[in-house]
Amino acid sequence: MHEHDSFFDHLLSQKPKFLAGNLFSEAVVAKNLQYFNKPPLLGQATPPHQDGFYFMLEPCHALTMWLALDDVDEENGYVRGSHARGMRPHGRTETLGFSQGVTDFGGEGDHREEIACTAKSGDLLAHHALTIHRADANTSATRSRRALGFIYYAESAREDVTTHRAYKQKLKNELAEVRGIYMKKNMQMKKLLTTLGIASALLGQVAADKSMPQGYTIPTIDLAGQTHRQTVVDREKGQYLGHPTTVLLEDGRTMLIVYPKGHGRGGIVYKRSRDGGRTWSKRLPTPKSWETSKEVPTIHRVVDAKGKKRLIMWSGLYPARLAVSEDDGEKWSELKPVGDWGGIVVMGCLEELKTGKGHYMAMFHDDGRFFTETDKRVNPVVFNLYKTYSKDGGLTWSKPESIFARSDVHLCEPGIIRSPDGKQLCVLLRENSRRKNSFVIFSNDEGRTWTKPRELSAALTGDRHTGKYTADGRLFISFRDRTHESPTPGDWVAWVGTYDDIVKGREGQYRVRLMDNTKGADCAYPPVEILPDDTLVTTTYGHWTKCELPYIVSVRLKLSELDALAKEKDFLK
Repeated sequence: MHEHDSFFDHLLSQKPKFLAGNLFSEAVVAKNLQYFNKPPLLGQATPPHQDGFYFMLEPCHALTMWLALDDVDEENGYVRGSHARGMRPHGRTETLGFSQGVTDFGGEGDHREEIACTAKSGDLLAHHALTIHRADANTSATRSRRALGFIYYAESAREDVTTHRAYKQKLKNELAEVRGIYMKKNMQMKKLLTTLGIASALLGQVAADKSMPQGYTIPTIDLAGQTHRQTVVDREKGQYLGHPTTVLLEDGRTMLIVYPKGHGRGGIVYKRSRDGGRTWSKRLPTPKSWETSKEVPTIHRVVDAKGKKRLIMWSGLYPARLAVSEDDGEKWSELKPVGDWGGIVVMGCLEELKTGKGHYMAMFHDDGRFFTETDKRVNPVVFNLYKTYSKDGGLTWSKPESIFARSDVHLCEPGIIRSPDGKQLCVLLRENSRRKNSFVIFSNDEGRTWTKPRELSAALTGDRHTGKYTADGRLFISFRDRTHESPTPGDWVAWVGTYDDIVKGREGQYRVRLMDNTKGADCAYPPVEILPDDTLVTTTYGHWTKCELPYIVSVRLKLSELDALAKEKDFLK
């Protein structure tokens, strides 16, 4: 760290170095500054070892300082007096990141002399390079164990070049041995699986767990310049208009839309179209509490067990609030809390279930900030995907249950698509850390259990996926392009393919650029509606005009029109 940032170089050479010199009673040389982190539930145990084994100094006059960045319980252990007993034998461990450990550790003397060292954030622990020390795994579900490590050599210490060279060769030989063992076991497993007749299925699953390519090969059709397809839903000079959701009523013509005056947070604007989105009303009156919306509003059609139709509209963060209309949106209730919980983009998606009439499941995510009244974020950030159920046609909702929580990838903003035969639920997920492609999960039991998340094709990588089936059974999925390697980064795009393409990890048929976003990736929370004549109407916000704030636009198309363009190879170059 000190070699790459002047702040850490300055830190290494200041007070800790002065303290090290006092402890040794001689001048010291600053050698290294390291960052350690054991994330919640992920950090492995550190085997007993002596730092001096890695340093290979003669004499072994060096010390390590450990600056706690988080509070540490009785999880760090030191063996008293071990620095005065010389170097113990070390050998290969099975712990990633700690290749060597004391091989004869564990005798009565070690355990009798071991002491636990707790530390508060900001405490500094210092130990000699010959002191045996270890650390337990981080079993906390929420707390990280972070620290900075400072290493100093006494000026009298000299590196044993011959021993160090031999050590590096030993590591090289051990690595080759491990690779050989792995390859041999892998070949044996392949032979066994082939014998059992299940090799292709299992190896396919192994392949699915590997990282997917970050670019795609299917063509992109560009509709950005076809302004005849575009309808401006709302635009206000000097006002940010964002993040719409829509609902199409059963007459196939009436469409309702809600969106915030601001980036997520802001008073909710409400409009109606009576001609399938070709024209829109003026802004309609709304209840007073809609002005207090803290997050993206989402609107959904629900029907209870007696066939009563309602519209519900969510507003997220804490607490999640709900408004209800009993008359197809002519009048609405105030926003009211549904429970002692909240989240981000509540509800990102909502699906009618086959478990009973009036049964629904909704999904959303949170990163620790808004699920409860107080911010409970941890470091590294953990993204939780939640599901909640309603059995009364969407009026009341159960306490949310976590489907999974991960910090290595940030999976969020779920979008549900049901399989063509109705038996499976598929959820497409934004990957917000941008380390991977988007992800997908499946459920074969109406959301009770879910498959392990796996990466999608790069062609489907983006944010806030919303999809509809067309008459021929293909899927049209609209989203914000966040593909790592793409000709349309940050634009409003769509994907055309089949459900089977998603299941099998294929790229699909083609992509579509719907509109060109002129500022970064600030666009496209894009609802999709399909009209009785198979016309797709997809709507979203974006920076459609340079140097202007976002406004709301819809785009109309049919897949037959896109197929004609594809046949002519009219693709984005």
